[in-house]
Amino acid sequence: MPVPLPPRMYAGRMTTGTPRITTIAGGGTDPGDGLPALSTALTTPTGAAIDALGNLFIADYGGHRIRMLPQRDLVVHGQAVTAGRLYTVAGTGEAGHGPEGQPATRTALNGTAEVWVHGSHLFIVDYMGSRLLMVPGTTGRFFGQEMTAGHGYRLAGTGVFGYSGDGGPGPDAAI
Repeated sequence: MPVPLPPRMYAGRMTTGTPRITTIAGGGTDPGDGLPALSTALTTPTGAAIDALGNLFIADYGGHRIRMLPQRDLVVHGQAVTAGRLYTVAGTGEAGHGPEGQPATRTALNGTAEVWVHGSHLFIVDYMGSRLLMVPGTTGRFFGQEMTAGHGYRLAGTGVFGYSGDGGPGPDAAI
């Protein structure tokens, strides 16, 4: 019999007892978009982030994309999404590099290891692609670049593994 834990706060709710692990996405065989989250395939999820609205973003390393599990029905970069269903917000599903400055769903990724959110902006560690990318949530100038909301931009890394470029522009630095 498990030993009850003291009351704890989880996502604004008070719980008592033993915390349980619950699968909320993955487990299916189809990597398609708009499917129920539990029916969708995730190849190798390696990182996750939650934005201020409660939307979950998943870095799928082997799937070469960032997936989104919306908390509620909304429109993301012109695409209507439904709560409880999984959507690709960056990457094509095929390993590669670029093209950058295009819609993030047409920007090839290679081994997306991590994702994090700051405000409405996504930041992606493209591990095998040796790049750090940004998908801005709004159009504007960020990190010295003009950016369009929902498009993918390289902030650091040449796409080739290495160590060089200290003091220079991030996109020209090998990481």
